[in-house]
Amino acid sequence: MEAYLLGLDIGTSGTKAVLLRTDGKECLETAEYPYPLAGEKPGWAQQQPALWWDAACMCLREAAAMAGDKKIAAIGITGQMHSVVLLDETGGVLCDSLLWCDQRSEKEAAGMTALVGDMRISEITGSLPNTGFSAAKLLWIRNNWADIFEKTATVLLAKDYIRYRLTGRLGTEQTDATGTQLFDIAESRWSDELCECLMIKKNLLPPVMESVQIAGTLTKEAARACGLAPGIPVAAGAGDTAAAAVGNGIVSRGKVCVTLGSSGVVLAFLDRPAPDQKHRIHTKCHAMTGAWEALGVTQSAALSMKWLVETIFEDKTPNRFQEYSSLAETVPALSEGLVFLPYLMGERSPHMDPYARGAFIGFATKHTRAHMVRSVMEGVCYSLKECLDAVEELSGKASEIRLAGGGARSMLWARIAADVFGRDLILSYSSNASALGAALIAGVSAGVYRDIPQAAGIPVFPLREMKYSRERAELYRKGYGLYRSFYPVLKEKFRELGAI
Repeated sequence: MEAYLLGLDIGTSGTKAVLLRTDGKECLETAEYPYPLAGEKPGWAQQQPALWWDAACMCLREAAAMAGDKKIAAIGITGQMHSVVLLDETGGVLCDSLLWCDQRSEKEAAGMTALVGDMRISEITGSLPNTGFSAAKLLWIRNNWADIFEKTATVLLAKDYIRYRLTGRLGTEQTDATGTQLFDIAESRWSDELCECLMIKKNLLPPVMESVQIAGTLTKEAARACGLAPGIPVAAGAGDTAAAAVGNGIVSRGKVCVTLGSSGVVLAFLDRPAPDQKHRIHTKCHAMTGAWEALGVTQSAALSMKWLVETIFEDKTPNRFQEYSSLAETVPALSEGLVFLPYLMGERSPHMDPYARGAFIGFATKHTRAHMVRSVMEGVCYSLKECLDAVEELSGKASEIRLAGGGARSMLWARIAADVFGRDLILSYSSNASALGAALIAGVSAGVYRDIPQAAGIPVFPLREMKYSRERAELYRKGYGLYRSFYPVLKEKFRELGAI
C-alpha cells in the first residue's frame, strides 16, 4: 500500500509541510501558514508559541486532506533553532519565545565569556558565546523576567514544543541541543560544567534523543486538532539546518549546502568535532549520530529582502518576490556602485557581532528600487561567501555546492551566488529542504529506510546546474574585496549606534 512520510517545518515566518511518498516519486507541499514577528525594541524578536501550534494544526489538516486515504507512516519535525519556550509544571507556556535572531542578550553573552572563557565554551559547544544561542536568552530571562524564570519547569526549543503538543512527551535531540550552547558536542550530553558555571539547573533541560528515535505517537487530542489518525509515530527530528543537510544530501564529506532562507546558512559535513579556532563559524551535531557540521550563518539573508520590500517599499502584496527579482535583472553586476551590508539583526558569521547594523553604501541620484534589490542580493551573497571560505577551511574544498532555500528560486539570485563564489552550483528544486529532511528522518525512525545516508539518497527532486561566468566572477571578486573592507571600518561606529 502506498504510504507517505510527513515533514513539518516550524519556521520563523510561518509553518509548512511536505508529504513524501516513501519511494520518493511524489513530494507534495502544503501552503505556508504565516505568523508575525514581534519585538518592542530594535533588535528584539519574539513569537507566541500558540501561533506555531495553530499554524501547525492548519498545516497538518491540509496535509491530511492531501494524503486522502493513504497511510502516513510517520511524522518528522524540524524548525527554527535556538528559540526558547519556557513551560511551567503543567506544561503551560509562560512567555513569548525569544527567537534565534533576538539580540537583547548581549550582556549575558559577554557574561558567559567572563564566567567560563571563550576558548573553553568553544571547546565544549563548538561556538563562541552569542546572543543567537539559547543559553544567553535564558540568562536574560532570569535577569529581567525573574518571576517567569522562577516558575519554569522545562525549557524546550520551537520544534520540540510542537512535538510535545503532538505526543505529550517532553524532549529534544542532539542537533537542537547543540544550539542551546549548554551541550557538549563531543560527548553528546548536557554539559555539567556549563550548567554549573552559569547556574542553570539541569533539571530544566529535557532528555536528549537521537534524531531518528521515535519520540512518541500522536495523541487522540492532537489527532482531533490536526485531522490525522491517532497513533502515528513522531520522530525526534532535527533543527532546521540539520534537517536541511539531510534534505540536501549533505551526509558525507565533499559536499556543501548553501541555503538562502530567512537566514543564510553554509553547511558542510564533518566526521569529527572541529571548533573553528578563529571563531568565525560553528561546529554542531549532525542528525546522524557520530557526525558533525561546520556551519556559517548570515543572520539576515532572505529576511533582508523581506525587510526591503515590506518595510522600505511598503509592499506587502503576497508572492511578489519574482517580480522584484525581474526588476533587479535590469541592473548590471555591482549595482552601479551600491553596496549592501546585510547586518539587520546583528551578525553571526564571520563577525559574531550583535552590534553590527545593516547599511546601503554608495547611494547616488541614479539609484532606484531595482538597484536596491540587486544590491541586497549581492550583499547577502558576499556574506555567504565569507561563510563559505571559513567553512571550507575546516571541511576542505567542496567538490559540489548545492544551493537551496526560498531565495534560490530566483534564477538571478542563484546566478549572483555562483558568480560571487566563482563556482558552479547545483540548484535544488525543493523549496523546503528542512521539511523534506524531517520527512526522511521520520522514514528512518519508522524503518522505511535503513539509515540517514540511504534516506538522503532517495531521488526526490530534479537538480539543475548553475554555471558561473568568469567575466562576472572577476567583477564580483573586486566587489567582494570592497565589501569586506567596510566592516572593520564601521565596527566601532556600529557599537556607538547601538548605544543610542
